[in-house]
Amino acid sequence: NERDVGMRSSLETIAQNAPAAIANTGDYTGDLPSAGDFVRAYGADDGLDRWKQFDASMDVAKSTFGMRTMSTDEILAEVEAAAPISTGPDAALETKKFDLISSAAEATIKARNADPAGYTMQVFPGVAQAYEAAQESGASPWVMQSALSAMQVAQAKLGIDEPRLLTKSQATGAVNTWKDETLGASERLSGLAGMVLQTSDEGQQRMIYDQLLD
Repeated sequence: NERDVGMRSSLETIAQNAPAAIANTGDYTGDLPSAGDFVRAYGADDGLDRWKQFDASMDVAKSTFGMRTMSTDEILAEVEAAAPISTGPDAALETKKFDLISSAAEATIKARNADPAGYTMQVFPGVAQAYEAAQESGASPWVMQSALSAMQVAQAKLGIDEPRLLTKSQATGAVNTWKDETLGASERLSGLAGMVLQTSDEGQQRMIYDQLLD
């Protein structure tokens, strides 16, 4: 009995941690249980049901993590592929899995649309590193232009309808400085001008200007 309690406790811990870790990082370093482990711990019927629930939660976690770098069309295709089709005993499980994948897709699309640049830097570390390098003291102007180009390419891959080269916090900070009437005119303007003129590419300048204007 003591062994069974310990096994069940271990399985419950894994069932909570493994899907969460994979959804957030794409990886779980612990040992994953098999269907046989669940059957030995809970019996044939209950064990199989719990295994199916665990397996479904792992599928949802993998889909959730994969959505981070998918295009919007690919995400919608993932949701469509998860649509429940079972008319048997797995119907409720398929419906729950579909609801979770749909919620993950909605949250992912909402996050990237709310702050395209911030989201892009989060899921593409190379873009974030390029942007950080461009902001270092003494960096050449072309380094920022190259970083912003990488930002554009990454956002195009994500299928973002309205690409943004500045993070939401950067744009908001510059605009708030402009709106601060306690500051001098040159100080208010320098924040906006500095954002636009950090690149010599006219196309990028226009995109930044339009974002600040919006």
